[in-house]
Amino acid sequence: MASLAEYKTSYGTFSNAEEWVKVAYDFDVDGGATGDYNVLKAGVNLVVTDFYYETEAAVTSGGSLVVDLGIGAGGTEFLSDTAVGDLTLAKVNGMDTDAIVNVKADEIIILALDDATALTGKINLNFKVKKV
Repeated sequence: MASLAEYKTSYGTFSNAEEWVKVAYDFDVDGGATGDYNVLKAGVNLVVTDFYYETEAAVTSGGSLVVDLGIGAGGTEFLSDTAVGDLTLAKVNGMDTDAIVNVKADEIIILALDDATALTGKINLNFKVKKV
């Protein structure tokens, strides 16, 4: 499986502290082929207490691209079947779930580009994590 150029492993800081981890999907660096891209690996057990994405450059596709962002295949999703039309310039959105998300050590958060390739775009994925 491919990893984003900014792929990170998060170990958290202190057990009672939270930190923001930012990872970018950048078409110019990562390409736009359909498939799964590693975004963030938990080096220890973590919880994601907040998430948002910001579109720095509009994502475009020649087809009906949808984006999923979640833990592994079929795990908890931060974004579920998000249409490319929702990834417009300067758009900022939160996660699809209101609950905190547990990410076990060695689990990987994956960005999936499904149904069509991306032709342009840059999305900043921002995770607020806490070691548990």
